[in-house]
Amino acid sequence: LTNYKYQDKNYKITNPILSDQNIYLLFDTFHLIKNIRNNLLSRRFFDIPAFEFISGNFNISFPPGFVQWSHLHTIHERDLNLSAHLCAASKIYSSVLHPG
Repeated sequence: LTNYKYQDKNYKITNPILSDQNIYLLFDTFHLIKNIRNNLLSRRFFDIPAFEFISGNFNISFPPGFVQWSHLHTIHERDLNLSAHLCAASKIYSSVLHPG
């Protein structure tokens, strides 16, 4: 994968049929997260490309990396050992880690 760069001007594109109108890009966050989860379930690994977000005064850069299904298990196991029932990821239950 190549680096992905987002800038303010990229939230819309010109309509290829009606050039005097724009098409606004909306990202379906719920389904993006669901797709990452499904990828982790089936492949146990998710590769993350480098990402840069530039908007007004914000300039946020992320280096490339990866997430493994085992990372969720590690977080869950550490949460089980925290005192006072504090959790870093309170919605990661055993049933989430072992669906079906």
